[in-house]
Amino acid sequence: MWLKYKSRQTTDAVIGGATGSLHRPAALLLGRYVSDTGRLHYAGRTTHLTDAQAAAVAPLLVAAIGGHPWPAQLTVNWRSKPTGYHQVAPLVVVEIRSDIATDQGRRWRHAVRLLRVRDIAPNEVPFDLDLETRERS
Repeated sequence: MWLKYKSRQTTDAVIGGATGSLHRPAALLLGRYVSDTGRLHYAGRTTHLTDAQAAAVAPLLVAAIGGHPWPAQLTVNWRSKPTGYHQVAPLVVVEIRSDIATDQGRRWRHAVRLLRVRDIAPNEVPFDLDLETRERS
């Protein structure tokens, strides 16, 4: 008998955008700061949020006014075309569960699951996904 196990991790990410509306987000677009540039890089998206998850995060989302580190349209996964989303000020940190598959250490390959909102500052989120991969090796 052959068994396959998925390796998963929990980690933190900064919310940089949302699909749906800011009052009822459907999914969150997440980022990580890049260590060498200090810019917020798009790193992945969550799965569809439950009503409870959306209710917990919606009051914390603030529309970005002025400059945002991401373009107005993003390619949210490798199969999609660029899509519009609501840019939010990168002030909220969430804990997520992801598998360890990444695209060249820059994005989570699969949608991640939202676990909870964290009470930490965005600058406390680990840098680059690639660093986490190297630490596990």
